[in-house]
Amino acid sequence: MKKIIALVWVLALLVSCGTARKVQKTQQEVRIDSTATTKETNVKTDKFVDTTRTQHGKVTITEIEFYPPTPGIAVDTTGAADSSKPERASKPLPGNPANVNLQDVGNIKGAVKSIKQTVIESDVEEKGENKESSESKETESAANVGRNETNVQQSQEPTPTLTDGDTSFTYH
Repeated sequence: MKKIIALVWVLALLVSCGTARKVQKTQQEVRIDSTATTKETNVKTDKFVDTTRTQHGKVTITEIEFYPPTPGIAVDTTGAADSSKPERASKPLPGNPANVNLQDVGNIKGAVKSIKQTVIESDVEEKGENKESSESKETESAANVGRNETNVQQSQEPTPTLTDGDTSFTYH
């Protein structure tokens, strides 16, 4: 009995080596690639404007004081000499008419006692400043998604064996 079992076992071993086997391999691979890009731009602008106002002013006050008219001296209003009256000395005396030329006023005739000029100048400055601010923000986004699927199927047939005197292939 041991011989029969050993023989069956050897026979089973030989039969298993000779059986046709078909090997299949299936592989599925999925790749997903994604890229995201974000571009952000911030712009801040400040403007300063000087709004200072200035005023310049000048006022001239002229005070002219005259002598009171003296009796016996005629004031020539026409500019012509009075030939009926005798002339006095050529030196101006108080109360005698004289010609005075003042800048910005003109020519003044008369018995001038005093002239007083007062000049008032003013400079007014109002300081001011305006500020303008602006801010802007821009965002730009882009996304790309790619999917790559790969299916691999492999089949392997058993290697053909030649039998004696046979030129064709047969599978065991």
